[in-house]
Amino acid sequence: MSANLNRTADLHVLLALVAGSAIRFERPQEPEVLFSDWEIARKSADVDALILAWIASHVPGSAHRGRLH
Repeated sequence: MSANLNRTADLHVLLALVAGSAIRFERPQEPEVLFSDWEIARKSADVDALILAWIASHVPGSAHRGRLH
């Protein structure tokens, strides 16, 4: 019974801390803004290398293991 009281007290302390904190919420960016540079980024050689390395690392029995594995 004592353990439950401690948990309840801990919860109340935590809720009080959260209620008194300076938590800020920033609205997420709109998808158009978030992905506005995707047309350029998706054509980057870095993106191709990353994707190809990931694919290579997941091919069963592959002698070459990618950087991500």
